[in-house]
Amino acid sequence: MSFLNSEALLDLLCAEGLLTSEQRQFVVLQKGKQRQKLLRQYAGRRRSDQRRGERPEPDLLDIIVSLRLEVKGKKSVPLTEEMIMQAVSLKFKIPFKKLDPLDLDIDTVTRTIPKSFAVCHLIVPVDVRNGILEVVTCNPDNQVALEDIERANQLKVRPFLSTRSDIRKILTEFFGFQRSISAAEVQFGAPGDGSSVDIGNLEQYVRLSSAMELSSSDQHIKSAVNHLFSYALDQRAVDIHIEPKRDICLIRFRIDGVLHTIYKLPKAVHTAIVSRIKSLGRLDISEKRRPQDGRI
Repeated sequence: MSFLNSEALLDLLCAEGLLTSEQRQFVVLQKGKQRQKLLRQYAGRRRSDQRRGERPEPDLLDIIVSLRLEVKGKKSVPLTEEMIMQAVSLKFKIPFKKLDPLDLDIDTVTRTIPKSFAVCHLIVPVDVRNGILEVVTCNPDNQVALEDIERANQLKVRPFLSTRSDIRKILTEFFGFQRSISAAEVQFGAPGDGSSVDIGNLEQYVRLSSAMELSSSDQHIKSAVNHLFSYALDQRAVDIHIEPKRDICLIRFRIDGVLHTIYKLPKAVHTAIVSRIKSLGRLDISEKRRPQDGRI
């Protein structure tokens, strides 16, 4: 049985001073009823999760978080998933890492291990340092999965722990956006097939004929732009910069006065993304030189 689904987790929280013995007993008595309640809440999500290969059953960790218990000795301070995982990280001597999307590289997250494996085991590859692959998981018992990653990548793996909710969010956002961009690139212009133009400078770029431009009405582009806006809102970005370069397109967000590089996209999809945003803002898509004002 997983540690996160055993009463040993309750014992740990009591030992760390996060729960009282009365609260522990309350969780034990309520876990069956609360599990059924969570199953009803997750009914729609569980069907899609099963298709992706994720284990959808709520465990003891989910139940504890959903009960919103007060931290021992701290009135009105709820016991959060992050507090629980920090206690677990101390017990297993696995460092805790708070996942920040701005610190992650989309290629590292989406291309190191298959999506099905990442979603099934809730693992996020975050970086490679000195020949060591750093991965974040929410399961301290995930040793077999970590060994599989080591064999597949021929790299030593260093694990970190984080919250299940943060890991799910990262996997959904990064793989969803990457899928939309990859599908658009394949459909509208893979390198070397004649439909992707080698851009030497910005002047050449703005003179591309309309026949060479990608369709801004394509569903993949719509999905990518929708994700871009949602992600910017979630990160509280005040500006979105879409910058064409010689070989790629940079997406940067201004957050707290600092520009952060968020994505590096294939140059083949740049025009379609810009056209889609212009269309949403009711701007003239054919106008490429003069600045325009619009609102969405």
